[in-house]
Amino acid sequence: MTSAGMARIDEAKANGEWDMAAVREDTTMVPEELSDALAANEKARLNFERLAPSYRRQFIYRVAIAKRPETRQRRIKETIDLLVRNNKLGLK
Repeated sequence: MTSAGMARIDEAKANGEWDMAAVREDTTMVPEELSDALAANEKARLNFERLAPSYRRQFIYRVAIAKRPETRQRRIKETIDLLVRNNKLGLK
């Protein structure tokens, strides 16, 4: 690495940017409504738990960004339906 690159790393470590770069937004927090729906459907829950973390985050994010309660409930229902069939988002 060049001295300019090392200087940039040292600067980032000194001002906290280095540590913040490793922090991810917590997209693993399952919304309560989705958690309840998964608890009510064992097959969907098991398939959800078997998914790779990136696929789980896709389902969580899709539900979490819904602004209206109707949209959130529709997305939860669609999520459960997909998981029962062991499908991922976009692969019906």
